Amino acid sequence: MYAGSGLTGKNLVDSNLHKNFGVIIVAIKKMDGNMIFNPMPSETLEAGDVIVVIGEREDLKRMDAVM
Repeated sequence: MYAGSGLTGKNLVDSNLHKNFGVIIVAIKKMDGNMIFNPMPSETLEAGDVIVVIGEREDLKRMDAVM
């Protein structure tokens, strides 16, 4: 996730990723290399995070286009 992303600083619930794209977030890789598996809804997204998601191909394409 880049620094200018609208998701930076939001928690997973407020990000609406599941609601808007139907994806399941299975992990977040932090900049320090730490992996958070099955993250809690309150986990905050930060610049440099890599989110690992599962979803339909078309939903993933739509999500990628707005990230």
